[in-house]
Amino acid sequence: MKYKIVGVDPSGSYNEGKGTTGIAILDFEGRLENHFTVNAQDYDSQIQYWQAVLDTLETLMCTIPMVLSVEDYVLYANSAKAQINSEMETSKLIGAITVLAHNEGVKMYIRNASQVVNRWNNKILLHKKLIYMNGNRYVDEQGAPINRHCLDALRHAIHCYYFELGKE
Repeated sequence: MKYKIVGVDPSGSYNEGKGTTGIAILDFEGRLENHFTVNAQDYDSQIQYWQAVLDTLETLMCTIPMVLSVEDYVLYANSAKAQINSEMETSKLIGAITVLAHNEGVKMYIRNASQVVNRWNNKILLHKKLIYMNGNRYVDEQGAPINRHCLDALRHAIHCYYFELGKE
């Protein structure tokens, strides 16, 4: 069976700065089909925001044959001091996404940002015609702007397409 790949750049941050979760969907041939964000600032509480992320993913899971490709959250030594007393909100959201994927029977691949950020930099995404330039902005094939969260979600999705799905 062929799968669409839903890349997710999760940000659980609500209390520690209103985060944005980026989502990018690749079609069966590895082309960018859609991209959008779920923004914490649009919700009245952390739980409402997280639920919106989960509801969005669950709707996709019920609509298309898919796999999830998710950016993990890792506490690096160079940012450890800055994270003292952090609630680690993003890690909690990733845990909720993991449980949802398991309960829905959706395969989930998860990896650190460092595994994809250089391998799938913007120059490579441009070369592969996954994104385009319009002035100084990155856009999709239809000319809609792609923000940095969706770009990161795209990096995870395309990495999964080339390196992980072929292994099954």
